[in-house]
Amino acid sequence: MENFTKKLSTSVLLMGLSLFISCQDGNKEEIKGIKGNDNVAEVEKQDIEKMVPNQIISLNQAIEMKDEYDSSILPLIEKAKSINGNQYQGTEFAYIGLDSLKKYVAFLEEVEKLNNKKISGLRFYFAAYPNQNKYATVDKEPKYQGRETFFIAPTVEIEETELSRTYTNLKHVPFTIAPKGSNKYIGDFTPVADLFLNKKSINQRTNVYKGASNKLETEEHTSIMLNELQLTPPPRR
Repeated sequence: MENFTKKLSTSVLLMGLSLFISCQDGNKEEIKGIKGNDNVAEVEKQDIEKMVPNQIISLNQAIEMKDEYDSSILPLIEKAKSINGNQYQGTEFAYIGLDSLKKYVAFLEEVEKLNNKKISGLRFYFAAYPNQNKYATVDKEPKYQGRETFFIAPTVEIEETELSRTYTNLKHVPFTIAPKGSNKYIGDFTPVADLFLNKKSINQRTNVYKGASNKLETEEHTSIMLNELQLTPPPRR
């Protein structure tokens, strides 16, 4: 009888231990996302909260900023570019697909790896397509003749200057790649002086950014800047 009691107690203990372990395993599976766990949404919320960029703006701020552009900047552009009774509609926005943007970022990361050099960031330049049938420097027809746009220029960090001590973003300047061999994407990252300051400051460029090149010196260099975006309103046909 005593042996039977011991065997029964041992069996009950083993069953209890087995149930405890299976419950623990079940909880682990639920935390991973298997249905039935109320904590999954909270875990996912905590994860995505850690990913939110500091530069995110509110909806109201976005609307106010667009309204400010529409009321103060766009009319000036449209007035300046409306000629001989032809009413010009200024560009409202430029579009790029998310997949294309991801591809561009992946391309830049590969350029970094190939050169073992850091691309520090991106500059978004306000720009405009030429009114001519082609670009002055290359035999290519502009996609949207005369229309405002922007282009993206990857940047490299340079030594601190008097200006960049006040405006830290000026340490990050656009560059091209001066190839060293058969692969045009491997070479020296060369800052481009023509993109640093506006034309009024052209005489300051060489003094402010030592070692920078201008467009005549970089014709054989490789550009990794992005444009060819979709614009709205589209050009008139």
